Amino acid sequence: MEIMFASDIRNMRRNLSLTVGPWLQTFERHPILVAGSARERLRVALLQLAKDFGTPDQRGVILNLPVTHTMLAEMIGAARQTVSRMVTDMARKGVLFRDRRRLIVVVQALCKFGNAEERTSGRTLLGRAGGASDYAAR
Repeated sequence: MEIMFASDIRNMRRNLSLTVGPWLQTFERHPILVAGSARERLRVALLQLAKDFGTPDQRGVILNLPVTHTMLAEMIGAARQTVSRMVTDMARKGVLFRDRRRLIVVVQALCKFGNAEERTSGRTLLGRAGGASDYAAR
């Protein structure tokens, strides 16, 4: 039986972090890749955009970049028409709205919107995408 030395264990950990680490970081940074339906992928994308590029406002979180339906469609791998319908539906339900050319996301409403959808599908990504508390402290 071989005895493993501390240096061997350190080398194994380093090799493992070099090989598996980037793969895990991709999934942590891009939860859109593991989401299910187009609606869920859009919800995760909006939460991630709000977290990364948003500015808290009394109305919600203002996305500080020009977000188009085409851009969202490319991000989530869906047709632009599908994204347009979903964005219209979300706006009608008070989850997001436009102020001039900026998109404002109501994070609490988006989280509730997703939770209602998840109850019917049995899936949840809220833990991976972040919850409303992630945006309140910003």
